Amino acid sequence: MVAFRSLPLHAAFIAAAALTASISAPAFAADNYPSRPIRM
Repeated sequence: MVAFRSLPLHAAFIAAAALTASISAPAFAADNYPSRPIRM
């Protein structure tokens, strides 16, 4: 019952983490683009 009750909180945490990553990753790449070449 505890796991079932914490499931929505866990899903919200995953969604927030994914949203933060999707926002910060392009910004970080754009910020470092002129000074660092992209490695394949």
